[in-house]
Amino acid sequence: AAVFHPRPRDVLRRQLGLPAEARVILYAGRLVPTKGLAELMQVFNGMARTDARLHLAIVGQGAMQRELVAAAAASGTADRVHMPGGLVPTQVAEWIGAADLLCLPSRSEGYPNVVVEAIACGCPVVATDVGGTSEIVARTVANEMTKQLGQTVYVDNKGGGAGIPAMT
Repeated sequence: AAVFHPRPRDVLRRQLGLPAEARVILYAGRLVPTKGLAELMQVFNGMARTDARLHLAIVGQGAMQRELVAAAAASGTADRVHMPGGLVPTQVAEWIGAADLLCLPSRSEGYPNVVVEAIACGCPVVATDVGGTSEIVARTVANEMTKQLGQTVYVDNKGGGAGIPAMT
């Protein structure tokens, strides 16, 4: 709990250069195809067309970095896609604290630590039902991400809320 714990979102957003009024979806992990990042970017771009406050933060590094930057540029959302690169755990915790939602659209996982870290920070989680994810989060919702990925999505909304309708 020394690193991953709830923090004031407004302070973190100022520190990270994110707009106070933004609705921030965060992905944190390796930037590789099995993590579902192409699909996440596609869904984000679709949602961003109707929500000017929506931002996507992608924390991590990997083979897909250039592809993701190009996809954001091609869709006109580059100014709302933030890619700070690979970060140390204290910096990852700051991005989690600044986010409205952590999204983990992976096709394959073991026991995803980032989900545990997000919950410890009080950040709601949307994740595909792979590996040990369902052992960590429990609420199931049908939303746009589910439709795009063709998989069940689990949501933990700070310990049992009613989902995240404002983000769908």
